[in-house]
This record gives sequence, structure tokens and C-alpha cells, in this order.
Amino acid sequence: MRWKYLIAGGMLVVAMVGLAYFTKPAAMTFDDLLAARQQLESLGLHCTHDCSEGRGGFMLSKEPATTSDAALLCKVGKMNSSWTGRAWVTLNPAAMRVESIPEGAGVRVWGGVLVYGDDALLREIDQILAARANRFF
Repeated sequence: MRWKYLIAGGMLVVAMVGLAYFTKPAAMTFDDLLAARQQLESLGLHCTHDCSEGRGGFMLSKEPATTSDAALLCKVGKMNSSWTGRAWVTLNPAAMRVESIPEGAGVRVWGGVLVYGDDALLREIDQILAARANRFF
């Protein structure tokens, strides 16, 4: 009788490992910038607007930044060192093409939100989200 429990327990472990291996982590999706800001800040990231009114898109970074830092982030041309550890979060313009994404930027579409900038930062965020999604295994 004991061997039946061992076999059943082993099958359960195999099933859980298989489920964890083949389950894709939940993609990050937001309906608006406020929801994106709240979730990203809960990950310990800093969200800085480029204007004092705090409307529209915002700069995402691992380090605290000022409004001036966000305003001076060049969103056209080639990526440069000012983008290191930073990304720009804006609404996903479903009806039009975005012309101001810097050449060489990493890009993510999170539902109603478009994010572009330092691809290393975006990959790190992807890894954090995958770890959170699979934490119970």
C-alpha cells in the first residue's frame, strides 16, 4: 500500500514540474499609464514625468531621477549613454505609428502601454515578472 502513495506522490511532483516548465509567465499588460506606474513602482522602479504637472508618459529607471533628467532624455536619433538604465513609458498608439523611438531601443508593448529604451533594463523587468509569476513553484 505504501508504494502506491510513493508512486502517486512522484506523479504529482512530475506533473507540477511539467506545469511549471511549460507554463508561460503572465505577460504584463496595462490599460493606462496610471496602472503601469503603480505596478512598476511596486517593483521598486522609479517613474519620473518630464513635466511638473505629471501628465502623459514618464521615464522609468532603477535610480531616482528629476523632472529635468526625464525632460532631457532624447527620444529621437540613436540610443546614447543617457538611456542606460532608463526607458520611456507612454500610451500605446494603436491607431498611429510612433516616430520618436530611438534607433536601437528595446521595445515592449504591455497592453495599452508602449515602453522603449534600455533593452537590458527591459529584460531585467521581464525576468522579475517571470520570477513573480512562477514563485509558487
